[in-house]
Amino acid sequence: MPTPASGASTDGPSLQRLWGRLTPARAAAGVVVVASIGLPLAGCGKPLMSPSEARSQYDRYDRSRNQYAPQYVEDEYGARTPNLRGRLAPKR
Repeated sequence: MPTPASGASTDGPSLQRLWGRLTPARAAAGVVVVASIGLPLAGCGKPLMSPSEARSQYDRYDRSRNQYAPQYVEDEYGARTPNLRGRLAPKR
């Protein structure tokens, strides 16, 4: 049995034949699969900032003068909403 001239084995498909089958549609499908697995795993990490920490220099300023407004408030139905009115109102 003759051996290949390049020294590669003939046991499996060659790398060139595998890359020849890679079409743009298959490449896009591969990216979608990797993204659908990787993005949810990346979202499981610890948040960068906790609600109890000061978010900016202005929050530290307000907290030191007892004018701090919480980031979120609960309405009468228990839904958590951003406290825009409390945070954007003029300070006394």
